[in-house]
Amino acid sequence: MDPANTRHGLDAIAKQLSEIAPDNAAYYRENAAQRKEYLTIFLEHLQARLSWV
Repeated sequence: MDPANTRHGLDAIAKQLSEIAPDNAAYYRENAAQRKEYLTIFLEHLQARLSWV
């Protein structure tokens, strides 16, 4: 899966959950932001490890 699509997917999931449970919208947005940050760090690490390929 393309990481850019994954980031968009996280935003879409947070949006849908926020519509279903608006009282928790801030939690869903924060969780999506944290996961996107983790994904960015993971991909940077992966690229560094595979740079020799």
